Amino acid sequence: MKYRKFFIFLLVLISILFIYSKISETKKQALYERAVPIGQAYFMKYYGANIIFTKYELNTPVTEDIVLYGYVKEDQQIHVSLSININTFEPRNAMGPHDFIIKRNPPLE
Repeated sequence: MKYRKFFIFLLVLISILFIYSKISETKKQALYERAVPIGQAYFMKYYGANIIFTKYELNTPVTEDIVLYGYVKEDQQIHVSLSININTFEPRNAMGPHDFIIKRNPPLE
């Protein structure tokens, strides 16, 4: 009886996580399309760079962020990424080569 309750609990928990984590491809694409202009505006405002985003990663329910990956339009060797909260659509963390990231204006404190 004890194992049966545990098994049922585990099955319900896995089902909930599976259902929550399965965002439809249409919704993922819509999130990506909404995040891209925000990401481009962020890099233009703080780095003066035009960014071409080429792919994204969405790891729900682990995080509530979409991570955009791309490169600087004028120098395709500079690869960057930006995490954006999918609830508020606020940029959280920009990543890229050190020489590029330290050029942020104004600098992060």
